[in-house]
Amino acid sequence: AASGGGPAKPLVRVARIDRLKLVVHVPASRAGQLQKGKVMPVRVLQQSSLTLDRENSAIDTTGMIEFVSPEINPSSETIRTRLVLENADAALLSGSHALVLFE
Repeated sequence: AASGGGPAKPLVRVARIDRLKLVVHVPASRAGQLQKGKVMPVRVLQQSSLTLDRENSAIDTTGMIEFVSPEINPSSETIRTRLVLENADAALLSGSHALVLFE
């Protein structure tokens, strides 16, 4: 039991990094390109997106669309979409910024 009567907080958080999930908010004008199972090119920025040399350390890979929201966000006119990126070699860092490249 935790002191103070509240719930105990975990000491360790285990993260699965062999498959990363990427959530993007896609402009509604691209809705026709969003199909579950479609593979999209992705550029993962390994450094902070605020640094000038972020493109130099980027890793180009692909992600498969796992989920497409059935709703358009009315304030941003975007569709929430989730992609899965395979990362068996752990080359991609969890929490990195990424760009989905539409053709």
